[in-house]
Amino acid sequence: MKKTKRVSVLYAAWEADKEAQMLSEQSEKGWQLVKTNIFGSKLVWDDSVRYVYQIDRKRSPDARYYETFTEQGWEHVTKFNGWQYFRKKYDPSLGEEEYKIYTDEQTYADSLRKDKKTMTVFGIIYAVYTAVYALKAVFDGFANLNVFAAIFLMYTVLFFAMSIQIGKKMKGEKTNITGKSILGIMMSALFVIFAMLGVQYASYRIDSCSPYLNTTMTWEKTPEETEYEMDLVIRKADTYFLDLDFECEGADISVVIEDSEGKEYYRLDGSRSCSIENHDIELDKGDYIVTVTADEGCSDAKFYIKIDRNFFF
Repeated sequence: MKKTKRVSVLYAAWEADKEAQMLSEQSEKGWQLVKTNIFGSKLVWDDSVRYVYQIDRKRSPDARYYETFTEQGWEHVTKFNGWQYFRKKYDPSLGEEEYKIYTDEQTYADSLRKDKKTMTVFGIIYAVYTAVYALKAVFDGFANLNVFAAIFLMYTVLFFAMSIQIGKKMKGEKTNITGKSILGIMMSALFVIFAMLGVQYASYRIDSCSPYLNTTMTWEKTPEETEYEMDLVIRKADTYFLDLDFECEGADISVVIEDSEGKEYYRLDGSRSCSIENHDIELDKGDYIVTVTADEGCSDAKFYIKIDRNFFF
C-alpha cells in the first residue's frame, strides 16, 4: 500500500471551512496532512490517529499567534499563501465546541476585505482592457476575431465573481460558486480562446497563400530604369506590416502606395536610404499600386519592400 498521496486543492479562498472538512474526513480514513502547495495537499498514511483540521488566515503570524493555538491544543501543520493549517487529535468524548478554532475575527475580516478590494480592482482593470479591444473590433468591422478581448473578458468575469463571493462570505451568506466551478469556467474559457486562435490562425494561413497578402518586391535598378510598379490586391481590410529597405547612390528614391482611384495610403518622399520594419499601415479591400521612383542620376540601387498581414491585431 502506498504511504503517501496527493489530493488536488480546488477550493477558493472563501471555502476554507470546506477544505478543513475534507482534511478531517481524510484523517478519519487514515490519511494525515503533511504540507499544502499550489499543486495540492500531500498526505501520509497513519491510521493510528485521527485529527480534526481547521484553517485560519494570517499572512504574517508572530510567535504569540502560534502559542495561542498551542495553548488550546492545536498543532500547526503547514501554511500556504497566508493560510495556516492546524489540527487537534479527535476525542469522541469532547463536544463540537472543542474543535472550533480560535481566530482573530477582526484580522480575518480585514483580510477578506483586502481580498475583495483586490479582486474588484483587477476586475475593473480587465474590464477596461476588454472594452478597448472590443471597440477596436467594432471599428475594424469585426474583420478579426479578437482573442485578447476574449481573454480579458474571461478575467473580468472571474475577478468580479470572486469579489462577489468574498462579499457574501463577509456577510455570512452562503456562497454559490466553488473553486471547482471556477476552474471549470477557466478551462472552458481557455478552450474557447484556443479554438478562436485556431480559427484565426487557419484563416491567416489560408489568406497568406495568396501572394497579395504576403508580398515581397525587390528591384535592382539599372541606369535605364527610373520607375518600378507593383500591383497589390487586398482582399480583406486590415492592419498590415510594411517593411522597407533600400540604399541608393547618387540620387533619391520615393515610394508611394495608392489605390486604383489615386488615394494615397503611404508616401516616402526622396531619400537615399531607408530601413523601417513592422510599420502599421491600414489598407482597405481593393486594388493598389506600389510605385518606386528613382531621381535622375541614380546609377545603382537595391530596393526591398514587404507588406504582410498583422496576425494578432
